[in-house]
Amino acid sequence: MVTAQLASTTLTPEQQAPLLVRKEQLEQELYRQLPQVQPRLVEPRQIARLLSPGSALVEFQRYRSHDGSTDQFGPSRYLALLLRPDGTIRAIALGEAAPIDAAVAEAVAASADANQQAGAAEKLAVVSRLVLAPLQRELTGMRELFVSPDGELNRLPFAALPVAAADGQTLGAAVALRLLTTGRDLLRLQQPAKAGAAPVLIVNPDFNAAFRSATGGASASAAAASTAAGPGVLRAGQQRSAGLRGLNAWQPLGGTEQEARQLAPLLGDGAVISGPAATATVVLAQRAPRILHIATHGFFLADQAPIGGTAPAAPAREDPLQRSGLVFAGANRPDANPNDDGYLTAAEATAMDLEGTELVTLSACETGLGGVRSGEGVYGLQRALAVAGARSTLLSLWKVADGRTATFLAKYYQRLKDGEGRAEALHNTQTEYRNSEDTNLNDIRVWGAFQLSGDWRPIRGELKGEAITTR
Repeated sequence: MVTAQLASTTLTPEQQAPLLVRKEQLEQELYRQLPQVQPRLVEPRQIARLLSPGSALVEFQRYRSHDGSTDQFGPSRYLALLLRPDGTIRAIALGEAAPIDAAVAEAVAASADANQQAGAAEKLAVVSRLVLAPLQRELTGMRELFVSPDGELNRLPFAALPVAAADGQTLGAAVALRLLTTGRDLLRLQQPAKAGAAPVLIVNPDFNAAFRSATGGASASAAAASTAAGPGVLRAGQQRSAGLRGLNAWQPLGGTEQEARQLAPLLGDGAVISGPAATATVVLAQRAPRILHIATHGFFLADQAPIGGTAPAAPAREDPLQRSGLVFAGANRPDANPNDDGYLTAAEATAMDLEGTELVTLSACETGLGGVRSGEGVYGLQRALAVAGARSTLLSLWKVADGRTATFLAKYYQRLKDGEGRAEALHNTQTEYRNSEDTNLNDIRVWGAFQLSGDWRPIRGELKGEAITTR
């Protein structure tokens, strides 16, 4: 009930403050009564024991320094914490966050823009000098590298970063690269995977759909309830920011229908859900599909300012997971159905049942609105899906042309079907594209966009489905 009240877009910050206090009190009481849900401390040596010789874990942290003498916070900075198999830890300061964040933004923009391709390698090299070069001595001789990004580094295509000490090789070619949302995931992934259900592909939502239900049909009673409730009133369980009320209309993703038709046979004719049926309610109702493939827009809202000049600024303590998520049917008409406004936030995604889901693919345009820092949004989505039980997430860091996305993912899924590991299949697909003589394929806009986080190993058991021909 408290969470539902906090989700209301009509509350002022003053009204939200006592509810936030009450929410924290209830969570503490829950931890006392149910110790199994209480967050537990993890010792570095527990994780170090899982690292093989020749490997290391690097956790990046974005933090604000504090001056104890003046009680003032300094500018944000980045720190790299490196853990070796023997349990030794090194802390390497990377400097202030602002220039690093700016370099990441420029490198991502250049990598995604056809007009900046000539400068993409140079801008990625700048990021490499800021982020990787300080670690060079520690990483010499490493064969396997686990990386947990933070802040804007979540947007960075690590596999494409050049490594100066490796004769111009990229990081993805120099080491076996495994990305994690947190080093603690190494412990979680030691637990055996549950058996998942048939794959599901959710593509091309009808963002302009008026009335939606779990079956995608119209509902007069829902329309009446929406009118009675009024705009901005959300059902219990919906957790989102008031900033969502000020977003511009979402554009259709018609090309993802072709993507689904090409991929479904490879995934054992997985169920394809599209159009007005591709609702947030339907996504939440999925019960651990072995592979969940979602092609839609993503979003992240900043805390500091209104979006579009019309939405109220968010309270300072608003849950960031309520400010990032995915967009589904009806999002352009959020008041048409009080039970489903078309948005699925990262906060809501944590309640999904993905125990048994081996892979969630987010094939979409990751959208940072208004030039805000969107690395936190990437992290929020990935972490929410991991909390829900998903063992790994593959997402596109920027928009890739629909046809090229379908072909790239078809090759990737085929490799998974052939028994390759999730990270290995991605590396091999990217290498094939990079080495292609076809300029439409060796473009970093295509191969550099996709990044895997989580379980890097093969999907357990047979991935059923027909082999398909890709062009």
